[in-house]
Amino acid sequence: MDIYKSKVEELHNDFKKLLMDSEREIQRMPSGNLRCYRHQGRLVFRHAERLDGITALHGINRNPELIAQLARKEYLQKLHDAAEWDAGLLSQLTDRYKSLDPKDIFESMSRAARKVPDHSFLAAGKVLPDDFFEEKRAARMEEHRKWAMEKYEQSTYKPEEKIHLTSSGVYVRSKSEALISEKLFDREVPNRYEQIIRLDGRRYAPDFTFQDASGDWFFWEHAGKMNETEYVRRHLKKRSMYERFGIVPWENLIITYDTVDGGINMALIDSIIRYQVLPRL
Repeated sequence: MDIYKSKVEELHNDFKKLLMDSEREIQRMPSGNLRCYRHQGRLVFRHAERLDGITALHGINRNPELIAQLARKEYLQKLHDAAEWDAGLLSQLTDRYKSLDPKDIFESMSRAARKVPDHSFLAAGKVLPDDFFEEKRAARMEEHRKWAMEKYEQSTYKPEEKIHLTSSGVYVRSKSEALISEKLFDREVPNRYEQIIRLDGRRYAPDFTFQDASGDWFFWEHAGKMNETEYVRRHLKKRSMYERFGIVPWENLIITYDTVDGGINMALIDSIIRYQVLPRL
C-alpha cells in the first residue's frame, strides 16, 4: 500500500473524528456566546443570547463556570470550522491523489523501462515494501511460464534420438540433457528445449532457451561427446556462428561439458542454474 496515501487517509480520518468530537461537545454547551467590555477600568463579561429575534445580554461576572464554558464553546467552534475546512481539502486530495507506491509507479512506466533490471534505475538504499521485488519476480515468472508453454518451432533432427522423458514432459537426446532438464524443473525454471533460431538463414537449435527479465532470450548448450572428432568440429562451428551474431559466453550463452569419463558434474550444473540462470529471470 502507498504509505503516503495511507498517511493522508489517516490524517483525513483524524480530522473527521475531531469534527465529531467537537460537535458533540458543542451540543452540550450553553446557548449563546460570550461578550465583554471595560467599565470603569473593570472587565465586564456578558452572556449574549438570541431570544425571539432579540439579543439579550446577561451579566455573568459572578458565574466564572459559565464564562469558561462560553469561552470553550467559541474555541471549539473555531476548531470545528478549521477542521471542517481542512477535512474538505483532504477529501479532495484523497479523491484526486496519484499513488506514490513504487509498484503503482512501476506499472505506469513504459514497457521498455519495466523490462530494465530493478537495480539499474532504483535509487541505492531506496526503502521499498518487503514484497515489492517478490511480487515483480512472481509476475515475471508467470510471464516466463506462459512463454515456455507457447507453441514454438522445435528441432526435428533425428527424432529417434530423443528417448529420455523428463519431468516436464519433454523428450531429450542424452542422459546429461535429461539431468539438466530435471534440475531446471526442480528449480522451476521455464525453458524451451531445442527451439529453432535462425542465423544467416540457417537453423540452429540450442539445447535450452530461456527468457530473461527484459524478454530477450539466452541459451544453454551442453556438449556431451567431446571425444568424437566430428562432434567437436560441429560444436566449434556452431560456436563460431553464434559469436558472429552476438551469442557469446558470459553474455547470453552458457556452455557446459561432460566430464572426461563421460559423466556430468551436477554440483556445477546446480550452481550455474542458481547463479547464472535464475538471477536473469
